[in-house]
Amino acid sequence: MKRTFDPSIKMVPGFERAVGLSMSIRCEALVAISNQVVVPLLITCDATNPWTWREIFATRNEIAATFRLKSSICRSNVDPFTRRCDSLFAMNLPIYVIDAFSKKPFAGNPAAVVPLDSAGQISDQARASIAEEMKHAETAYLAPRGGNEFDLRWFTPAVEVDLCGHATLASAHILWETARVADGAPIAFFTRSGKLTATRDGEKIVLDFPAEPVEPSALPFQVACLPAMVFSGRNRMDWFVEVESAAELRSLEPNFAEIERLGMRGLIVTSRGDEGYDFVSRFFAPQAGVPEDPVTGSAHCALAAYWAAKLGKDRMQAFQASERGGEVGVRLAGTRVELSGHAVTVLQGQLRL
Repeated sequence: MKRTFDPSIKMVPGFERAVGLSMSIRCEALVAISNQVVVPLLITCDATNPWTWREIFATRNEIAATFRLKSSICRSNVDPFTRRCDSLFAMNLPIYVIDAFSKKPFAGNPAAVVPLDSAGQISDQARASIAEEMKHAETAYLAPRGGNEFDLRWFTPAVEVDLCGHATLASAHILWETARVADGAPIAFFTRSGKLTATRDGEKIVLDFPAEPVEPSALPFQVACLPAMVFSGRNRMDWFVEVESAAELRSLEPNFAEIERLGMRGLIVTSRGDEGYDFVSRFFAPQAGVPEDPVTGSAHCALAAYWAAKLGKDRMQAFQASERGGEVGVRLAGTRVELSGHAVTVLQGQLRL
């Protein structure tokens, strides 16, 4: 006899009817086809249905969740369309690796960027696991809001963070490069730190970020690896130290165990510039799973405000003196900071979840 598991499901635009044949039993299914993934919503068969598709798979996210929670379905049943269970549950997500604040590959700060179809497409646990797998300082997740607006979140291998410059730069770069946004059109990101924007200035990407000024504050204990300090302070995210010279900053050998004990997100160390730069810096964040970050855009939200006051100028060129190194253009504009730099894509692939 004919059996329907959920007759309440309706045919909706964008869905198609498909016919599968398995075990000599003819079945008709209402399915969604998205990115070559077949999503069965309703199966009717001419005899008792030999499969146990009792859930309604309305999105690929729900498919993945069902696969994790009810893997016995996949082990004991066959997809009537392909005779393979894994093809039904696979979720392929695009992923890119971009070197930010650099004109060339293998310099600047690498960030992974994962564009999603929607904010709920994958869980926070999945986001954290992907970031841990990628092992970059940050993995960014983009979800469209409509037009040129996107939700943006950043995960280190250990935690989700409130603000990240280089992964935002990388996100803007990939949106333009892959034509998800028209080349050069302004982009708005909605984040834990409010609305951030990205625009183009020639070959450079310009980010509009909040200034994160520091207030004087003594470190909670003496950090033996630091040279003599000119200033110490903190903002809502990081500890901040100025040392006497760029030579001392460049030769600093960090004790990550000591720095981790400071708490907060991390430690910014800076000095007056050399080699034509207005100031130089390094950033250490073992607390967040990033021992030394190659180039840290969000740290320059503090550095811009600090050095603008000391140098009496609002436009500056900075260098982060990590092993990879990177150049950051900064401009202080009241309570906002413009960060500018280049980016280059070094990897494109697919995550299979």
